[in-house]
Amino acid sequence: MARSRADRDKAEVREWAQKRGMPMRYDDGSRVVEIIAMRDGHPIFYTTQNDDAAISAAADQVRNIAPYNATGAGVSVGIWDGGSVMINHQEFGNRIASVDGASSHYHATHVGGTIGASGIVARAEGMAPNVEIRSYDWNAAEAEMISAASSFPGEAGKVLLSNHSYGILAGWFFAGFTNPWTHRTGYHWWGNLAIDVTDDYYDNLFPGQAMRASTLKGLIIHAADDLGRPGPDYQYGWGLMNTHTAAELLKKRSDGNLICMTEAQLTSNSTANAFTCFADDAASIRVTLCWTDPPGASTINHDSRTAVLVNDLDLTVTGPSGTHYPYKLSYSNPEANATNDSENNVDNVEQVFIAAPPVGNYTITVDFDDSLQDGEQHYSLLTSGVVSDQDGDGLPDYWETGFFLSTTGGLATADADGDGFDNLSEYIAGSNPMDPNSVFGFISQSVLPSTGHPPYIVEWNSMPGRVYNVYWTYHLLYVPVT
Repeated sequence: MARSRADRDKAEVREWAQKRGMPMRYDDGSRVVEIIAMRDGHPIFYTTQNDDAAISAAADQVRNIAPYNATGAGVSVGIWDGGSVMINHQEFGNRIASVDGASSHYHATHVGGTIGASGIVARAEGMAPNVEIRSYDWNAAEAEMISAASSFPGEAGKVLLSNHSYGILAGWFFAGFTNPWTHRTGYHWWGNLAIDVTDDYYDNLFPGQAMRASTLKGLIIHAADDLGRPGPDYQYGWGLMNTHTAAELLKKRSDGNLICMTEAQLTSNSTANAFTCFADDAASIRVTLCWTDPPGASTINHDSRTAVLVNDLDLTVTGPSGTHYPYKLSYSNPEANATNDSENNVDNVEQVFIAAPPVGNYTITVDFDDSLQDGEQHYSLLTSGVVSDQDGDGLPDYWETGFFLSTTGGLATADADGDGFDNLSEYIAGSNPMDPNSVFGFISQSVLPSTGHPPYIVEWNSMPGRVYNVYWTYHLLYVPVT
């Protein structure tokens, strides 16, 4: 079906361009523009876009660097572009397959290099220098993506990820040919940007598994560096992708903080999911909900303000400071900051952000309004600044599991090793609750100076995220040990 539609689009485009004496494709050696389809009587133009992606997306901070060591080995990425990646380029070896037989093109090769150049020329090293690339031109991209998409991890000849460093043109663009209507050089084309990114670290941590599309999308949004106004805005969206931050979140999930990244499901019989977690001196809390909404009814009323979500999921976070709602934008006031005072009933990505959250227990709730199409909806949940705490006792699940073999195995008020410190104090101090010799302590010494009063030095092993207060007095009480 998708292939037939692509063929019809091409025929319609060809007829439209021929009537106006226009070329269907323009290439000036630095940029490619091609009429790809007609929508509502208007032409849609694709144009190439790509520049310093590895550095701007912080992929260079996880590539071949411990503990991530992400290289893309064993991962296949599809690239759709204005032509094929050059299959005999020195930077690719035998890792390129030109699937649809398109001619090689400089921009596609540039994109392929940004993603997967091996680094024979050091400055050319790509984001994932060992990745396999399956290359296509952008004609019939939708049909080819459907065919190329993998239905399970590691499926031969298929791709889990795709890159499209091109978009529909936005604003004015002047091509170097003569407009037969005005007899002037240049023609004006219109459209907007599209960016798609890849992450190749997940397979290293979770071999044989694959993220849902909603998890990958949610992860990139969750880890992005905020730009412009606080939260999402109409100019910068969710911000700039940060691959390093995304990789750190994946590592935390691998290390046992399950609430970092969760894939779950709502059904007609299970209408709400609640996740108990704990914030311990976190600078901020961020929770992102993302789901792939089922297709809705098509409409040609582009100015309609009616929400078109099929399954309207909702996110709230409740803690010591009350209930917190996700960001929302106002179409009537696009320059205003995002608000967060009520439910978001428009978007299939929702994010709650809490600056300077109080220490304590938090409950993340995901539910839905009305009903669910087909009676179910899978979703993805990403969090930062909290750790999962199923029994709400202040002991994180990963800590209880590590020492007491289950997420509820340790009693916060119990002293498991008899050293005078209960389990909660052991967690806060970073000591081993099963070893009586592992306790919080400090080393002090007086250093004799050549002149003046001797300085007094106090040292201890500190824990990340902890705040230590040191008190002193002139009147210390000396108690001899007998």
